Amino acid sequence: MDGFPADPCTLRIQRDAALVADLSLGGFEGLEHRVLEDRLLWDSMPILRDMLRSGTSRSPGDEKLNIPS
Repeated sequence: MDGFPADPCTLRIQRDAALVADLSLGGFEGLEHRVLEDRLLWDSMPILRDMLRSGTSRSPGDEKLNIPS
């Protein structure tokens, strides 16, 4: 990776993308698919809750990514 340390978010996205690619071969069935689905739902809940409470669509990482409002 060009000698730069990998961002944890990038590594996680790459890992999840590889898992989704593997799951697509099996038709998105089975325990591994349910575990991924549950993890993604649990990870998104705090973000969604904050969005609903604040009335915005901004996520906590937007400032770090320099995404304008």
